[in-house]
Amino acid sequence: MNLRTLFWLSVITGCLLGPIAKGQIFSFDGYKTSADSYEDANKKAVYFYNDHKLESYGTQSDPIYQTYVRWGVGTDSSETTGTEYFFLYVETPIEVKNMIWGDVVTDQDVLDYNVHYTNHHDDLEKDQFTYGFATGSEKVAFEGADGSTLFETKLKDGSGSTAAGQLDVKSSLDYLLANGATENNSDDANNTNNNTLAVDSTTTAMAFEYKFAFNETDNIALINSIDQIKYHLSPERGLHPTQVPEPSGTLLLGIAATPGILRRKRKVTIF
Repeated sequence: MNLRTLFWLSVITGCLLGPIAKGQIFSFDGYKTSADSYEDANKKAVYFYNDHKLESYGTQSDPIYQTYVRWGVGTDSSETTGTEYFFLYVETPIEVKNMIWGDVVTDQDVLDYNVHYTNHHDDLEKDQFTYGFATGSEKVAFEGADGSTLFETKLKDGSGSTAAGQLDVKSSLDYLLANGATENNSDDANNTNNNTLAVDSTTTAMAFEYKFAFNETDNIALINSIDQIKYHLSPERGLHPTQVPEPSGTLLLGIAATPGILRRKRKVTIF
């Protein structure tokens, strides 16, 4: 098979092979920051839905919005062994879920969350935004093209089914707790209790970061198998994603994601 034939076959199948980008560094802490080497080329947009409140963000068969799945190959900044891993990362759009509980919650936050929550529970009050309420039932599930669950993770403790080669997982909850948040308050930086926190939970989305053994074949197969994301959000924030991403480019791990917009052309909003 010549190079031209291989190129067009890869375009049709959505699997454009390329060199594996190595030598990157990742701060494996549950949240993507400037300390991580998630390159824009290594991502694909996938649709998501919330199975707890189906009409808010669509359903499994009829989702509305997209988010990015990102990945990279490199070392864990907390280790000195030089071992390279495959890292995978996903987060909700901030309009859908931010990580707030305790004193940081404002009247406006209550209104935002009540936009959807009122329709399937009683109206929320500020004192209901506790640690357990914000994190207790939340989870993410990665689904294949047939709708089956490939692997899933609960926010509160990281438990759930795992994918082949998965070594560890951390979430934005771990990230906040490691940066001064407590079960009493997600973020004191915006009030008078304690102005020393380095992060702001109001702008921190629900996110999951995975560490896998680096195996090119398995890692590529994993990315290609992820077709859609199922969140369980209760409560979910009552806002709609507005940020439109740039098109995904050629992926350095060896995968070019087929944009979900080609699969469901009538969808108009992408995160």
